[in-house]
Amino acid sequence: MGDAVNLIVYKKYLIGFLQFIMDAVVLTVSFLLAYLLKKFLIFPDPQLSSVAYLRLFIVIFPFLMATLYFTKLYTLGVILQPWGNWVKTAARSVIHMFIMLIVLSFYLKMFSYSRLVFTLFLFIFTPSLIISKVIFNRVFMRSILNKNQLFNKIAFFTDQRDRGIIDKIRRLHGCSVDEVNLEGGKILRTSEINRICQGVTGGVLVDLDNSRYEEIAAIFEKANLEGVSVYLSPRSVSHYKADVSMEKLGDQALFAFYPSHIPGYGWVLKRSVDLILSSLAIVLLSPVMVTIVCAIRLTSPGPAVYRQTRVGFGGGLFTMFKFRTMDKDAEAETGPVWASENDSRVTRVGRFLRRTNLDELPQLFNVLVGDMSLVGPRPERPEFVARFKDEIKKYSHKHWVRPGITGWAQINGWRGNTSLAERIKCDLFYIENWSLWTDLKILVYTLFKTYKNAM
Repeated sequence: MGDAVNLIVYKKYLIGFLQFIMDAVVLTVSFLLAYLLKKFLIFPDPQLSSVAYLRLFIVIFPFLMATLYFTKLYTLGVILQPWGNWVKTAARSVIHMFIMLIVLSFYLKMFSYSRLVFTLFLFIFTPSLIISKVIFNRVFMRSILNKNQLFNKIAFFTDQRDRGIIDKIRRLHGCSVDEVNLEGGKILRTSEINRICQGVTGGVLVDLDNSRYEEIAAIFEKANLEGVSVYLSPRSVSHYKADVSMEKLGDQALFAFYPSHIPGYGWVLKRSVDLILSSLAIVLLSPVMVTIVCAIRLTSPGPAVYRQTRVGFGGGLFTMFKFRTMDKDAEAETGPVWASENDSRVTRVGRFLRRTNLDELPQLFNVLVGDMSLVGPRPERPEFVARFKDEIKKYSHKHWVRPGITGWAQINGWRGNTSLAERIKCDLFYIENWSLWTDLKILVYTLFKTYKNAM
């Protein structure tokens, strides 16, 4: 059963990864400050060997970070706890770290080192850990969770009054809940099913008795059309056995029907590659982009960069950038239409840019800010998406990943005015068989093809 991307898992990995890196930096700086304070200010000892303490830190660092990790300091549920509960968890992590330091200092006889360094380290690290996490929560984490409203809404269909599940969703995942309560044999209405909408709903949780098979099937059908993830409680799952995995919501078991074969770490890895390569490409290709801007402005009136609303990850809208290849206000009379191969609206410079794909270069900035990826399905305009998702089976499933500048469909010849059904097949094949190696191959092939077309 296909549905939308597992956004909750992605958030967990992304936020946990960022906090892990941040804590590693805080830990390193705290140890360095403790060493410097002991060497120069507090019972100063100028003979303290920097090399010896560096070796010591290299040995104990993985143990200290493992201590933080195994006290569950990086789970989204802990991060979203009320302030008092969160501080207790952080304090427990530091206590475990203190115990770990005692154990290590007893067994590690690398040299005669000062216990005061360890004491200063704990006094510096503890407030630094809490302060850094407060800053992270206020500045970064809330923006990650709320960047797209899709991330924060779960549609919950139930025929029994169980506030426990709703409370767990809010507490553990930070999501709002759109509840459809069907207690007392209430019939599920079409208007209630239509609340499931990609770009608004981040997931569907069904807790209906399995005797209500037709209603469960209707919810599945709508979620499948919209490309939205489905989670079933054990009492709802009897009719759905294939392509299902188990997930825990606190102590509540759920059967999850996932759309994407990309694991959580894969999302982080893919995003890291996007950030690195897009940043390098913007720097290296800046002379080319400046030249293109000048050529467009000198040969036709109007702005050099064209902005257009497209549908992206999870059905959310974003503004995509392209170099303008058509006359100014080309769609003023026709409205949104696809460009044909010999479109009279395309400028002379625009034909070259389209043939070489250089008109897509401004999308490197879309990649940098996170609206797009270097590799993925090409994004489409909202007007076309609204029409195609009813005409083409699983069309909305292309939004399970970030849209890309290039993709599997494009390198296989399905770009521009070609078969949309074949393009969607390629997009879904890419999503279901994703690997970092595949992304790199697509990028290399795209570069080779661009160079070939330019010659």
